Amino acid sequence: MKINRRKFIKRGFWLSVLFILLDAFWLERFFIRYPEHHLSKDDKLIDPIKILEISDIHMRSFGYIWQRACRQINEQKPDLICFTGDVVDGKSDLNEFEKILAAIDILIPKVAILGNWEYWGRTDLQALQAMYQKYNCTLLVNQHKVFQLKNRNISITGVDDLLGGQANYKQAEPPQVNDFHLVLNHCPAYNETIFKQANTPVDFILSGHTHGGQVNFFGFVPFLPPGCGKYLNGWYRKDIIPAYVSKGVGSNLFPVRFGARAEMNIFYV
Repeated sequence: MKINRRKFIKRGFWLSVLFILLDAFWLERFFIRYPEHHLSKDDKLIDPIKILEISDIHMRSFGYIWQRACRQINEQKPDLICFTGDVVDGKSDLNEFEKILAAIDILIPKVAILGNWEYWGRTDLQALQAMYQKYNCTLLVNQHKVFQLKNRNISITGVDDLLGGQANYKQAEPPQVNDFHLVLNHCPAYNETIFKQANTPVDFILSGHTHGGQVNFFGFVPFLPPGCGKYLNGWYRKDIIPAYVSKGVGSNLFPVRFGARAEMNIFYV
């Protein structure tokens, strides 16, 4: 059976449209990547600390996808998990988010910061903080904490959200240098302030918020939320302090991702 040129082009067009829809509404949202980044300053370090970043969950329901993701997180066996904001969009999502915390190994220490949607959605922040504590997680709001992991002291500084909260790096910064210093800052535009105010050396900054554009047509991003600044996704190493901006794992406003596949990043330090 012969297919004329017009029918061939038409079929090719609709197959392309079908693939784009499949990719945007399913593949890039639910098949999470786990990129690895090796950042140890000691090339001879045999057993580096493994840090997993989870950003921008925008939790709605704990279905099969998150059950599988939590199993994968436990299989990764990170030494520390960092939640870098926007885990929920409002107080009605807290019960579903708790299912994620309950499914992750409670013995893994965790640290979290707030994003803009915890504020904009009027989340009960006291309830969220209590939930974090229940599952071995510390919420940092312009605060810092030292974790002792594998005989090393890791300083984590957590900055409040730029848009919904009152970001104050000076208040959060630790007074002294430890073996490693990591800053968690949801909105990457605030990195510029951190560069100016940092007195204690910072090894790198972890941010989220941008979703990698969420829809990225080969470099063209139709929309970015306020608070992104010059940042989209990936590493920014030419600045005073290296920074990584995660694409995150959830979606906001529209349940779609294109050219911005969901990710949880693993950092070896």
